[in-house]
Amino acid sequence: MDDEKAICRICGFKPSERPGGEKGSEPTYGICKCCGAEPGHGDSSPEAIKSSREKWIREGMAWRSKTEPQPENWDPEWQLLNIPGEYSDFIRKNGIYLQPKLGVAEWAFGRGNALKYLDILRAKKIPCLGGDVIAEGKDGAFGYTHDNWHHEKGTGDSQEKYANDSIAKAIKYIKNYQEKTGGEYYYVMVAGLRPSEMLLSGR
Repeated sequence: MDDEKAICRICGFKPSERPGGEKGSEPTYGICKCCGAEPGHGDSSPEAIKSSREKWIREGMAWRSKTEPQPENWDPEWQLLNIPGEYSDFIRKNGIYLQPKLGVAEWAFGRGNALKYLDILRAKKIPCLGGDVIAEGKDGAFGYTHDNWHHEKGTGDSQEKYANDSIAKAIKYIKNYQEKTGGEYYYVMVAGLRPSEMLLSGR
């Protein structure tokens, strides 16, 4: 089953059955357990999908099913990353989801992909608020090194300057950290917009 066709195109939920028919392009003839999308209405066109998604987000991204409980450790923000797009595709392809490893709903990237991720944020004019460094032990276990950085918006800074300055600081930190330690590390970065906010703003 193609993962991109096996998700709700409105909220990103991955059901056990295939939505959108065998081709994945038909209306969903079964109400989504997560967002409650109307079969054949909430997902019948790109415009309907966008409208239904924005409505679900603005109403708080609540789990809608009354008969099936929400999955353990369910996080609607990270679920939205299942929806295809430049930002979400990059994270799913190159990031390491830390929920199974550290019990936190965060993504970590190796040095090269961390720098590419920052390039995506810069292109979208989204600041990087800061980040943490993750180390992988010889046994494969991940753990925080307790090294981190953060960036605050300067008085009078435009959003673009804030984004550029914060990303420049993150790039410098990551490059210097690697050179100083000589090891291989992973980086968790905090974007200035959540996935839901990016979708609402069209980024």
